[in-house]
Amino acid sequence: MKHILIASVLLIGCFACGSDKNDTSIPDPQSVENLSEASLNVLNESIEDDPSNDLLFYKRALFYYKLKNNVKALADISQAIDLEEGKGEYYLLLGQVSYASGNVIAARDAALKAEAMIDKDPALAVLQSNVYMDLRDSVKYTNYITQTVEMIPFKADADYVQARRALINKDSVSSIRFLQSAVKKDQDFLPAYKEIIKIYLNKGMYDSSMSYVLNGIRISHQDPLFYEAEGRFFEKMKLNGAAESAYMIALKYSDKNPTYYSLLGNLKYRTGDYIKALSWYSLLLQNRPQDLELLKRCGEVAIKAKEWSKAVTFYDKLMAKDSLNINYTNQYKLAVKYANSDSTEEIHEEVPVVLSPARQEGEIKRKRDTTTRLNQRSLSKPQTDSTTHE
Repeated sequence: MKHILIASVLLIGCFACGSDKNDTSIPDPQSVENLSEASLNVLNESIEDDPSNDLLFYKRALFYYKLKNNVKALADISQAIDLEEGKGEYYLLLGQVSYASGNVIAARDAALKAEAMIDKDPALAVLQSNVYMDLRDSVKYTNYITQTVEMIPFKADADYVQARRALINKDSVSSIRFLQSAVKKDQDFLPAYKEIIKIYLNKGMYDSSMSYVLNGIRISHQDPLFYEAEGRFFEKMKLNGAAESAYMIALKYSDKNPTYYSLLGNLKYRTGDYIKALSWYSLLLQNRPQDLELLKRCGEVAIKAKEWSKAVTFYDKLMAKDSLNINYTNQYKLAVKYANSDSTEEIHEEVPVVLSPARQEGEIKRKRDTTTRLNQRSLSKPQTDSTTHE
């Protein structure tokens, strides 16, 4: 009963705001620990009652931003600015939402307007640090990182921007140290989890990333990066079914992402499921139609899968780009023969061996290293003077 009375008082206070722009009884997302649907409903109804109140749109934009709904947050903060152009905190939020949406230039422009209207603000310094690091403006991002550390030395944001700078300087050891410090200070600091996972993925240290992956999923279960990391870890552990499931979840949250087409294609090829491998490689080829190596792989895997008509199509495209390549001609003839033959006819020609993507890369590296060694040997041999002396 006590809880019901408290909730009733809160809702009465919220609805009593009327149309006064200075009324502070509306739920403030900055102070709401659990962003509840009830609080959002209060904002929605308040905006319906007073659609010209810029503060209400700002608060709802902030609410959506904290919920990581950047589309709705952008719409609301843009409306707030249309109603009132003179508030720096509105441009700061516009910059934060734009940056979270991947629009770095819009974030920079909004941050510049905010800077002209408000005094030094830690959140603004963090935003500008990240923006100028993305733009690789070392003078500006150094300045804003210094400001951030001076204003909030014990906050996770200060460690995070220093970690990003270290990474730009190719100092992954320092970067990891700063990121680990950030998540110790704030266990819900999502950007630090994502950054450290990316570092471990690039280093192939999939097992080291897993504790951060689990924490990341706890905070944001719809981020594809975490499932990609899971998939790579499961592949390393030879848990192919689990790896496929993880990649499929990643693809669900990042539709038509070519990275996941590639990972699924490689996984299916490695496990001998050439038909499914070909379907993923074909989707990847739609994103990279000029990639000759990928087109060649599609042709070879199509033959391996005995998808002769598809193989004909792939080799036809390869021959159009390189008509003198004998391998393409032979593969094309083989594909045409069996594409036009009785499906029950046995194949007597040797089906070409298709190396896995990793083996292909290894072969290319081996040949390159061999060529380099031969060149070095030829340069190191003493030059003999062929001039005859009388």
